[in-house]
Amino acid sequence: MARKRKRPLIFVCDLTPGTTVDSCFFLRQIAPNAGNGPKLRARIWDRTGEAALIVWEWDPRVALADGPYRVVGTVGTYAGSVQVCADRLEACPLEADLMELLPAAPRPIAAMWADLERLCAGCGSPPLRALFNLILADQALCERWQQAPAAVRHHHAYLGGLLEHSLGVARVALAIADHYPALDRDLLLAGALLHDLGKTEAYRIQGTPDMTDQGRLLGHVYPGAYLVHRFIERLPDFPPELRDRLLHLIGSHHGERQFGVLEVPKTPEAVVLHYADNVDAKLSAVFAACQQANGQAWTAPVRSLQDERVFVGSGNAAPAMPDPGTLDLLDDPFQGSLFACDDPDA
Repeated sequence: MARKRKRPLIFVCDLTPGTTVDSCFFLRQIAPNAGNGPKLRARIWDRTGEAALIVWEWDPRVALADGPYRVVGTVGTYAGSVQVCADRLEACPLEADLMELLPAAPRPIAAMWADLERLCAGCGSPPLRALFNLILADQALCERWQQAPAAVRHHHAYLGGLLEHSLGVARVALAIADHYPALDRDLLLAGALLHDLGKTEAYRIQGTPDMTDQGRLLGHVYPGAYLVHRFIERLPDFPPELRDRLLHLIGSHHGERQFGVLEVPKTPEAVVLHYADNVDAKLSAVFAACQQANGQAWTAPVRSLQDERVFVGSGNAAPAMPDPGTLDLLDDPFQGSLFACDDPDA
């Protein structure tokens, strides 16, 4: 039997007025209309942008949920912007690769994973290096680690976001350790790389970023500490105090009890990890806002800075972006803020 040929996807950025379209997109802001005009309005989006969608004939008894749909129709313009007039909306074919539509980390996942493996291999503590080796041998866990987002909305909310954020926090933490040699560098490295490991179970890795049932019930701090503890239990010679210090790093990295910590930071390394985590998330928001200022001297309000605006400069030139491995470079396609805030899913 001949294999069904996969239809190439058309992205929002490629929609051209005056042409037809037959492709899969994500829909959101779906609004039926019982009055005059189109009977359904929505926004279509993918990793390249978004556009308006209208349907002139629609059965109001048919309810649509946000998600992926096959859109067949014509491309036009309305009020100077691209608009798709759909003749058909239906489920996407099974062979459609919807992952191609989703935003992803700007750096290739393979390159980031190679960086993580190098950091793990360079750990000078034999017990912690044995722990890294055990975790990296878990193929299913590593696949989730590579694909998971770091949050639903607030920061690194895209494929590979968790891995990108883990590396960003590690780089910040190690830079601080270079300045303060009294810190346990290997312990800090382990805490930085593993602090959000619970997000591999708290967030979906298929489709748009969302929480799993376990994530909604338990968050990610306790599951992350429990997950690492289970690996440590498989290492009979792992020092008990080192175990407790590492689990404390994971359990305290949100800093305050109101943000879901198991305990507030009570070691020097835990204090550093909390602020390194905050720095990576907040700076990604600040630089993303600067890049999106569109020639203005001030950015839009930045949520993680209590909605303060950031000064870009009178020359209307955004500051150069640092290493993209630690920053959000994409606009937020999820109608929520990319900007990190100190709450349990940050």
